Amino acid sequence: MAAQESSLVGTRIGHVQWVALDTNVYGQGSIRLKRLAEFAVKLQTLDITVLIHTFVLWEWAEHAHASYTAARNAMRDFQGDLDGARIDAFAEYELPKKTVSEILDHLRAQIAELDNVVVVPSTESGMRAGIRAQILLEPPGKRKGGNSSRSGTKTGAADMAAVHDVVDYVMKKNGPSGLAIISADKDIDAALASLGVDWAKRFADTGSALESFEGLEMMDLQGDDLALMIDAFTRYVVMRLPDDSEVAQRAGELHGVVDLIADESPALEGRSVRGVSVTEVLGVVRIENVRASNAAAADSARRVTANLSLVVEVAGAVEVANSGSIDLGLWHRDGMVLEVAVEASVTNDAHVLEMRAVAPGALLEPPRDPWRLEESRAQLVTALGNAPIFGDESWWEEVFTDSVPDDVPSGFDWLRNDFLDTDERYEITLVIGDLELPVSINEDAYELAHHGGGSFAITADATVPGGIVRMLEGAPAVTAELVRRWYLRK
Repeated sequence: MAAQESSLVGTRIGHVQWVALDTNVYGQGSIRLKRLAEFAVKLQTLDITVLIHTFVLWEWAEHAHASYTAARNAMRDFQGDLDGARIDAFAEYELPKKTVSEILDHLRAQIAELDNVVVVPSTESGMRAGIRAQILLEPPGKRKGGNSSRSGTKTGAADMAAVHDVVDYVMKKNGPSGLAIISADKDIDAALASLGVDWAKRFADTGSALESFEGLEMMDLQGDDLALMIDAFTRYVVMRLPDDSEVAQRAGELHGVVDLIADESPALEGRSVRGVSVTEVLGVVRIENVRASNAAAADSARRVTANLSLVVEVAGAVEVANSGSIDLGLWHRDGMVLEVAVEASVTNDAHVLEMRAVAPGALLEPPRDPWRLEESRAQLVTALGNAPIFGDESWWEEVFTDSVPDDVPSGFDWLRNDFLDTDERYEITLVIGDLELPVSINEDAYELAHHGGGSFAITADATVPGGIVRMLEGAPAVTAELVRRWYLRK
């Protein structure tokens, strides 16, 4: 439906009373029923109703069916190998075959139990608007793929139809005001513009939407406040990493931090992989863009947001050609980097009570080119020399070349285990008070493959007993920050 033909034109945004969810709100077209239920409860306290279009529900069901089928196929393949050894490990866990309609019925039943969630039906007028946009290439209609303006597949019908029906639903219930749509897809903006709707607003994720709905004022943290919060976030993650003796089941206690992965993740481009999820968190790369609400009352917590980069293992369903047909098999990679926006409830004394992702994270390939040993050590010396601690670069150069510099400050020491040194490995432990920070720089191919896939590893083992933080990109700066922070607090 073109803007000039639309009967859905309005002129004011007003107070939000309706929030519509797009397919990608939880990443990769996946549904997270627990998150949906929690979000709905929060919005119910604000007197806001959640809207889910029928097409969105269909997409969620189809993606869930694909993941279920891949898991079923993988278990069947493993069972075939184990049967040869007469091991019945999977006999009691056999997954029955399910159709996409059965999964759709299951989702409908689950959503029907949520008090303030409404499934918006598709309409003939919505389908006409969608088909028109796609055929005539009126926004959000466009071509995808192909190598010219006349090739590729025409798309946009579903987006246009869903937005049309949601807008029409709200108009009939409430008039032209009070609608928010949560989607990372800018095609939603194009659909609203084509419909002439200027009273609805798109939010990229649930976190930014809630900030707006609740009227929270967030501020960037700096200086000691920033250092304290980075330390608190690091502790939260490290304390929940599996130790070497554990058999990790998915992401364990960190599942809520890593359970959303974006559709357009760079590491998934060109791969026929679906339903990707994190199976294990291996360590922290960096923590940045830390923002917090005003200090909370003594008996409550404040909201803190940040961007985390984590080293992870992932698995998903991959399409595999099999005798002319396409099957779904298991895809697995380790040493990947997940960049994810999170929110946390934090007490005034910087104790993290809870942490979770607020938007689908981007999955990245690990750095490909290994760092040379001397280059890595030089970068570490430079980072420490530039940090406002003690000693310039020449002072730290003496420490890292087994000399003893002048004016070693009280409370600082270092230990060298040069018996383990090789042309590909260097180790030193920095000691600040009763805290120890082991630093290892590796060029060894095996170490690189298992600890970051192509970068030197700096490990910090003192944040909590037994905790390991593997740091890739930005490791020298992170190490310098740890030394500075620990020395100030020794």
